[in-house]
Amino acid sequence: MRRLLLLVAAGLAGLVAACGVINLDKYYTQESGQTFPRTDAVAIVDGGDDAEAAYKANYENRGYVRIGRVSYVGQPANDSSVTDLGKRIGADVVVLSRRYISSRVVDNPGGPATAMGPTSVGSNLPGGNAPMFDSAFTPEGHDTDGPDSYVVRDYRQVAIFLRRS
Repeated sequence: MRRLLLLVAAGLAGLVAACGVINLDKYYTQESGQTFPRTDAVAIVDGGDDAEAAYKANYENRGYVRIGRVSYVGQPANDSSVTDLGKRIGADVVVLSRRYISSRVVDNPGGPATAMGPTSVGSNLPGGNAPMFDSAFTPEGHDTDGPDSYVVRDYRQVAIFLRRS
């Protein structure tokens, strides 16, 4: 039962990480002195490992204005986050690259029972006084939804926002 809970928790953590809802506004740099009206649709173009090279090969000096750029290392943003930003700034096209950099293990301080107080019941908990012989035993307030640690994959993500001129 505990193994099943750990597998479900790991799957949920992976799903949440895969969602990739990232605030791209804090990484955005405007490159054009112009502002453009909001667009209804933004096409995402796969820039492979290098969005700059893809931009230069396919869009530079070919009727597109370079509006701005997002660049950071971290968990990848999902496509809808990228297109939402593109729509707000008036882009027609986004050249996007996500290149894997590294993995790291992140510890969940105190494990899944971090919300519990010092008088909680259960083994391995601060002030705990009940052994965990029964796999179905879950003291009130015990959070079994999260793993003690998880893997985060970091990517260099670059998005170049373009507008047809």
